[in-house]
Amino acid sequence: IRDRDHTDEVKDIPEEDLNNIYRKFGLTAGEVLDDAIAGRIYGLFSFHIPVAEGNFPEAGGWWFRTVWFRDMYEGILNNYHTYRNYYGTDFLVDTFRKGFSYLSKDGRLPNKFPERKNEEISYSSADSALLALILGCKIWENEHRRDVGEETLDYLMKIADSYTKNREDIPDGAPVLKENGLLTVVPWHSWIDSRRWIRGKQVASRLSDKYVTELINEMGEDDAINYMSSPHYYLPEINALWILALDYAQKIARDLGYSDE
Repeated sequence: IRDRDHTDEVKDIPEEDLNNIYRKFGLTAGEVLDDAIAGRIYGLFSFHIPVAEGNFPEAGGWWFRTVWFRDMYEGILNNYHTYRNYYGTDFLVDTFRKGFSYLSKDGRLPNKFPERKNEEISYSSADSALLALILGCKIWENEHRRDVGEETLDYLMKIADSYTKNREDIPDGAPVLKENGLLTVVPWHSWIDSRRWIRGKQVASRLSDKYVTELINEMGEDDAINYMSSPHYYLPEINALWILALDYAQKIARDLGYSDE
C-alpha cells in the first residue's frame, strides 16, 4: 500500500473533517499509509440515512441506499473501535436502542427499511435481532455500561420467549426455538438470502434442485413451497450467532451478579 499514491484519496475531503480524523485516530497528514487509512475512514462515515431523529448507517454503495439492519450491525461490529473513536460511545448505544425500538412481537428486528413511501418495513431476517444483541454485549464488554448490559439481557429474554411461541408452519415466519436449544428459520432469512424461481414460485437458492424436486413429489407443489418458505431449517450461520449471543449474555449476567438461571 505504501507503493501507491494516496493523495487523491484525501484531496476532496473537507479540511475540517480530515483534520478531525487525523486527530481522533492519531494519524499524520502526508504519511502515505495514514492518508490511505484516513480516506477509508471518511468513506465509512459517508454512509448514513436520517431515521427516527438520528442517523442509521445504510448498507452502502449506490444500489443499497437504504438501511439493511444486518449490514448495519455487521459494519458496526467489525468497525467497533473506529465508530467509537469517531462518534463516541453514545452513538453505539443510541444505535443499539433505536434498533430495538423496532422489535416485533415475534422477536424480530427489520431486515430493511422500505425504499418507497407506501412499502412496509420488511422483517424477513433471522439475524438482525441476534446481531443487535451481540452489539449490546460488545458495548458491555468494552464500556461496562450497566444500563446496556441490563437492557441486552432483557431483550434476550423477550426474544427467547417469542421464539418459544413462534410456529414452524407460517410462511416467511419468525425463528422457532426448538427443544434442543437451537433455532429453525426460513432458509433465506440470513445473509445467504438469494432465491430462484421454480414453477412460478420463489425458493431459497441454498436448497438443491434435487431436494426441491423430491419435496414437491412427496408433499405436492403448494404444500412443498409453503414448507420451504417457513421456519423449518437449521442454518449454521444463524445458530452460530444465537450461541454467541447466549454465551456473551451468560458472561454479562455473571458480571452483573445474576445466577446462571
